Amino acid sequence: MVTAGAYRREARMNGADEGMTDILILLDEKELDIFKKNIGWIKDRIPHGNVVVIGGKRLEKSVSDIDADVHFIDENTMLPGLCIGAVRKKIKEICGTGRRAGWYFQQFLKMGYALRCRDRYYLIWDSDTIPVRQTAFFDGGGLPYMDYRQAAPYDGQYFETISRLFPERAAKRANVSFVTEHMVIEGAVMRELIREIEENQTVKGRFFWEKIINAVGKEHLNLSGFSEFETYAFFVRSRYPHTYTMRRWKNLRNGKFYLGEYVTEKQLQWLTGFDAVSVEDFDVCGRLFTAVVERLRKKGIRFGDIYKVVNPFYDLAYRMMMNCRRVRRRYLTGKRGEA
Repeated sequence: MVTAGAYRREARMNGADEGMTDILILLDEKELDIFKKNIGWIKDRIPHGNVVVIGGKRLEKSVSDIDADVHFIDENTMLPGLCIGAVRKKIKEICGTGRRAGWYFQQFLKMGYALRCRDRYYLIWDSDTIPVRQTAFFDGGGLPYMDYRQAAPYDGQYFETISRLFPERAAKRANVSFVTEHMVIEGAVMRELIREIEENQTVKGRFFWEKIINAVGKEHLNLSGFSEFETYAFFVRSRYPHTYTMRRWKNLRNGKFYLGEYVTEKQLQWLTGFDAVSVEDFDVCGRLFTAVVERLRKKGIRFGDIYKVVNPFYDLAYRMMMNCRRVRRRYLTGKRGEA
């Protein structure tokens, strides 16, 4: 087994600690405005290599107009056979609706980029997430960080899928989650993961993405039945545990709720204790509440004090919303199955 020390020496020899790695961003049309706002912060605060954007062909000119240095890849031609139409068709055959196809498609693209990436590593970064400050993604010895957060109640279904994809190794749910809106991927390890999935004869399909869709339980396919981050983290920790350094990561995922749709530099400086903030499209944004939060900021109230009071109520409301969504979608999937 390769030790952590030996792997660090190899990483330094390959220049990993110099941070030369692509920053991979998946972009949807509805995220174009927030990408335009965020790209400056991303490039300034993530001191790594080129920014690569994967999106629909119609976005290419818009992305080039925002930043001419960004390399653009058409999402429907990146890998043979992988396109949104094929993913939607496959999902619809199983559960009767392809409404979550785009969500799964983006995860397959993040994985599939390893098949064409020339660097040793690439960093996946969500377009709606802003680094609060300049952040390193490799430790002093050259190993990449594997960032984690506290696990959430709705993360459990991912491990059912992982267990079907890698039946020889039981995937036990951890008390932490690796869904942190970013991840450093080692290309060779992701390629090995993809190869093992495609060689798994217990799951139907030819390509890795077809097998993943078939491995997700029908009751979860119309919800969130797979996580590329959790799957990759499981694979690394079970096969190559010394190749990453674990690091606790704190992202203000409901940033839109507190700060509004367009975050300012002053607001970012206010978020002490957080590493990043996400402004997600589906999150709620009440103008009156964000105005009150902004007034408290100007009065010198610490954000952490507001967060401690408000966020337990937000979490409760969010869990209730997620449970209602699960019940509704399972009911609709069942009705379509009966038809």
